[in-house]
Amino acid sequence: MLRINYLFLAVLWGLSGCSSIMNKSQHPVFIQSSPSGADFEIANKKGLPVHEGRTPEWVLLDSSDGYFSGEHYDILFKSGDITLGQAALKSKVSRWYFANLLFAEVGVAAMLVLDPLTGRMFRLPDTLNVPLDVSALEGGLPDSKSRGKVSRKTVSGPVSYVPFPKSNWYILAESGGGQIGVNNDFDSGRDVDVSVVNFGGAVGYRFESNVVAQVGFEISVSPDLFGSFDSYSLGRIDPVVGYAFDFGRLSVIPQLGVSAWYFSVKEGAFLNPGEEETFGDEGQDIFGRLNVEYLFSRDIGGYISFQNSSYDFGRSKSINLGLKLKI
Repeated sequence: MLRINYLFLAVLWGLSGCSSIMNKSQHPVFIQSSPSGADFEIANKKGLPVHEGRTPEWVLLDSSDGYFSGEHYDILFKSGDITLGQAALKSKVSRWYFANLLFAEVGVAAMLVLDPLTGRMFRLPDTLNVPLDVSALEGGLPDSKSRGKVSRKTVSGPVSYVPFPKSNWYILAESGGGQIGVNNDFDSGRDVDVSVVNFGGAVGYRFESNVVAQVGFEISVSPDLFGSFDSYSLGRIDPVVGYAFDFGRLSVIPQLGVSAWYFSVKEGAFLNPGEEETFGDEGQDIFGRLNVEYLFSRDIGGYISFQNSSYDFGRSKSINLGLKLKI
């Protein structure tokens, strides 16, 4: 369970998470062109102008524009009123963000709170070099030397902006089967493995950075139509965060979450001369999940999920098939 000492460590770790140590919320990017000396304007993903300058130049840019949301920029190169080229600059999830997984519950706190809020889970490329079409110019571009200082100059006025595709909300519905194992130190004194059927669902959001955040539930019960045998049930509420690796229509999404669960065992009437008793336990624990998704159309997909969890009372494994619908 997540006890007070873990919460205390989470606060300490939150002050110095992996991404927070290795990354900053703003990144210097070296903007250059071939040939150099081109004027350029930068707009963020909302279409707002954030900088204008002349290549080559260092520019300080935000890597994030909100919670779990990476920033990206459109850059327009020109000479006077003549457009010479365009480029996109997009932030990516830092590899250091996943180093938080080494620290279990403490690392999850950094992954879900600190790094997304500060924007340090994202980083921008160090350099951008764009070839320009100068055939329409007479006399070429003016000479320009690299500026040693990092510039962050806000400008106003229209900037050519092409919006990126929007991120999507989605809902999941799934069912399947699995197994629950109960340790012999549980309140009932039992040491058993029992097969269960699962059903559940979730609502989630996939960010432009391919980070996935969702909250779902799952109910697992052992089948017993007549109540003759012991009945096992496990209910869970699971907030998770993951990252989608895309391969065309196929996506592989490893996820990590914290499960708030309630487990119960109800004695059956068979070979039980006394009154049937019910034993229960509840808590919160870390778990891992892997989704493999296939997109059938723009808004509908199917997936298979593999989940392995450890609890105070024991463990569970499940394999579910599900349907994903974008909303």
